[in-house]
Amino acid sequence: MATSTKPQRYNRFNLLHNGQMLPFIVVVIVVALSIIPLLGMLIATFRPADTLPLDTSGLWTLEHYPKVFLDTKTYTILWDTVAYAVATMVVSLPIALFFAWLTDRTDMRGRGVFYTLMFIPLVMPAFMIAIGWIQLLGPNNGALNVYARDIFDLVSTRGPLNIYSFWGLVLVTSMAVIPTMWLLLLGLFRNMDSALEDAALTSGASPLGVFRRITLPLLRPGVLTVAIYYTLVLTEVFEVPLILGPTAGVNVLSVHIYEQTTDPELGLPVYGLAATFALIALILGAVLIAFYMWAVRQQHKYAVVTGKGFRPRTVRLGNWTYLCWGIVAAYLMLAVVLPTSIVFWNSLSAFPSVPSWASLQRLSLDNYREVFSGGNLTRMVKNTAIVAAVSSTATMILAAIVAWLTVRRPSNLTRALNAITFLPLAIPTPVVALSILLLYIRSPIPIYGTLWILIIAFTTRYLALGTRLMHSAQLQIDKSLDEAAYTSGAGPMRTFYNINLKLMLPAFTNGWIWVFAHAVRDFAIPLFLATAGTRMIANVVFLNYATGQQNLAVTYLVLLFVVVVILAALARLTLTSGRVQR
Repeated sequence: MATSTKPQRYNRFNLLHNGQMLPFIVVVIVVALSIIPLLGMLIATFRPADTLPLDTSGLWTLEHYPKVFLDTKTYTILWDTVAYAVATMVVSLPIALFFAWLTDRTDMRGRGVFYTLMFIPLVMPAFMIAIGWIQLLGPNNGALNVYARDIFDLVSTRGPLNIYSFWGLVLVTSMAVIPTMWLLLLGLFRNMDSALEDAALTSGASPLGVFRRITLPLLRPGVLTVAIYYTLVLTEVFEVPLILGPTAGVNVLSVHIYEQTTDPELGLPVYGLAATFALIALILGAVLIAFYMWAVRQQHKYAVVTGKGFRPRTVRLGNWTYLCWGIVAAYLMLAVVLPTSIVFWNSLSAFPSVPSWASLQRLSLDNYREVFSGGNLTRMVKNTAIVAAVSSTATMILAAIVAWLTVRRPSNLTRALNAITFLPLAIPTPVVALSILLLYIRSPIPIYGTLWILIIAFTTRYLALGTRLMHSAQLQIDKSLDEAAYTSGAGPMRTFYNINLKLMLPAFTNGWIWVFAHAVRDFAIPLFLATAGTRMIANVVFLNYATGQQNLAVTYLVLLFVVVVILAALARLTLTSGRVQR
């Protein structure tokens, strides 16, 4: 009888042999990153206000639950959060859908330029857009309001527009999320065969009727998925509500959790109350992610991509091209040009001012000299670079290993691993930061006050997205390559590194750059976890703005914007070179 030629190494991939210890170790790491901090946060809800989860005092209480769940203010905050998320979705989704249709289903000239331009608002810090619009539409000294009062000879010293309002908050947030929403919606058009649309047109239907009766119904499941996912994202948005919300009278959960970490009167931590509010955000996120998973499962019912090749139908715009480009230009003007210009202008001024010929002579580089002459800038840039680089590397390596184990070694253990890595997607960023803060602030593991706690937080935050990206890349690698490596005597880790990781390198690189850029521009995690010695650029931007030094805040923002745009250009170059190589 012929015997199997496969080496024993390949067949003995179990818990007690060889590489099966790897998924067990990875599960432990992922649980430590995702589950244990949440358990610490849950414990904190039962501890007195001045007691931390790991304190050994033995004091327990239920006092936070009545304060949170029996207070009508809680439900006002919850209503504001949901209303803000839904309103932003209603405003931004149609625009993003229109942009996706323009770039993938029409013959609009200059689409390559459009792709490049959209990457600028994609990576712009939301905090920068918010500050820019405060300086443009602040009720008293906003530049556009001042111009309007001068042009129309208004006697009022306020308005006529006010960015500090619910709809001002919605519009600024919409400008920030439209580019990422556009990227997700692009895939829907690219994967949809236009055979049904062509058949309807051949039957005499009008283009508008085809779009309404054919295109939209086919897109509905995918659009619903994006809508649910971004409603989840919008319930945890932090930067824009932090700077606009209090004055606008809109208090959302993410900001309220941050505010509750310190008693406004005594200046003392009240982590138990903050943890209880974070529990509400966690429940809300879990409900939305359940809807998201349901929506994803429904998409197969509307599949129209078959094994046959297809070419998407291109809509000829004709003279409508100019109107479409006008709409695109209007968005870029509102999202990029106007806020960036006013922020850059005020970075050259000693105090916020309205651009004019008279004030032009007062511009100088003094703010930049002050920023570069201070010793803090070097340390903060170094902290930001180290945290972003290490957390990006750790996130993508861990994501690549998880994806490899999930695809190549399906088992109850790896399926559990895949589910656990998906969990952080349902956890709002402030909750991630707070749970890690509560776990490590007085932990025997001395990482609080070091860069490591920031690295752990960013790795936890972006692990789910990194895993989704690497999982897709891993599915494209045939398992016969692994089997050939095992037959040649290679071990699991050598096979993973020499075959899978190298073949996934383009996806790995793109994911690394994406995580790096988001870690650099993120405000929530540094505001929760950074201390005096571990401040990042985001910390100094907010600190200067909160203390009234807006000139320095916008100067740091300009520098941050330049860094992130360079990263975006690098990402774009990497994507292009990857397509050329393939």
